[in-house]
Amino acid sequence: MAGWSSAGVTYPDGDIFTAHSRSFPAVAYLWSYLTLEWEDGHWIHSQGPADVIYEQLQQLRKFYGLGSDTSKVNFKDRHQGSYYIAYSANRKETLGNGPKGVLNTHANALQFAWLMKEASELRGNPEDAKKWQAIVDFYHPGSRMLYELLYPGARDCHTSTDQGRRRISQCTFLSGHLAYAIDNPCVYPGCDEPGAHPSYSFISHEGIAAGYLDAGEYEPEFVTPSSVPQGSIITPTVHSHRSRLVPWWLGSAGFCHSRWRSRGTISAWPSPTQGVRNQVSKYDTTFPQRA
Repeated sequence: MAGWSSAGVTYPDGDIFTAHSRSFPAVAYLWSYLTLEWEDGHWIHSQGPADVIYEQLQQLRKFYGLGSDTSKVNFKDRHQGSYYIAYSANRKETLGNGPKGVLNTHANALQFAWLMKEASELRGNPEDAKKWQAIVDFYHPGSRMLYELLYPGARDCHTSTDQGRRRISQCTFLSGHLAYAIDNPCVYPGCDEPGAHPSYSFISHEGIAAGYLDAGEYEPEFVTPSSVPQGSIITPTVHSHRSRLVPWWLGSAGFCHSRWRSRGTISAWPSPTQGVRNQVSKYDTTFPQRA
């Protein structure tokens, strides 16, 4: 794509971006719809022309920066010893020329890797499945690092002067929302910007779900406490004086779960959402929001 600039960063012609991975799960699902059938209590893959979709999606693995077949231009980035998936392949924190820790695009790319692990298993390619799982495992600590740094996000920030005449930044934070990136504490598209919305918080929670489930981990903020008064759960409007007290832990449904949804038997397949809630349902308290 042509070069363009955003938030003070100019991206070169031909750069590639992890935001594009938002479209890949739909492509992977199309492959599953065309090649998988439910027979005798199992999903059966039938080889055919549609497998070219799977082969093309497999080519994307080299951009994650792992393995012997990795591309020299890739999304592998690092912050304070933790690896994460960068927003851009040519503008990265480790190169000193790009944005730091954009969680929603890290999450998009990580969710796609998890779906491709499942796709490889369904196609009967265990070696491919292991490579995709290795990506999820490798970048999951980055999810935890970014979540700790970016939760909660801010509705507005301003600078004031303290008693020592020092300039300090003060923000109004929103539980359930995530900051856009490291060094950008605001909920997308920015503090006090018109049209601010929580969609990137949805994206981030959904995308990192699989890594937490695989590791058997969770953050206190994922819990929906039963002790929260119902009146406190209000519409997710960023510029409201209040927002949801907990994040929206959506989870990724995966191929099998999605196919069962189309058959009207969704209850037969527990989602990652339910998996996390089963793990933490014993907690009945309101957890403090991160400082």
